[in-house]
Amino acid sequence: MEDKLLNIGLRVQKEDVHQFIPVKEVSEITDGIWMTGDVPKSKGFKTTSNKYKTGLRDQLKTDEFIDDQSLFFETEKGFILLLGSSHVGIINIVEYIKKVTGDQRIYAIIGASILLMPINPELTGGSRVLF
Repeated sequence: MEDKLLNIGLRVQKEDVHQFIPVKEVSEITDGIWMTGDVPKSKGFKTTSNKYKTGLRDQLKTDEFIDDQSLFFETEKGFILLLGSSHVGIINIVEYIKKVTGDQRIYAIIGASILLMPINPELTGGSRVLF
């Protein structure tokens, strides 16, 4: 049985947004507030399913979610992370922010973590790293 295609993305095109600026690498967008840009998948705690596709209907490819973004800012107690969907995995996002800032202090993590059909190693391994 062939899977039915379902559009779960935004219906807004880049051209429809007044000031669309793609962020591909970590960028300070205003004093003390950064966007992660593309976060590399290095820890292996989060995998993306090959059922998610991107592109035009006749040229679909697996969506690796490389454009998933997070926002972070520094406080006296450490960084506060505001997550998008976290398709690359919270551990990968946290480790990337620590690497690019040189700071190991994470004070709070706020936002989404999409875990559709999570696999046990992701949950147990991720919790050991975070806590």
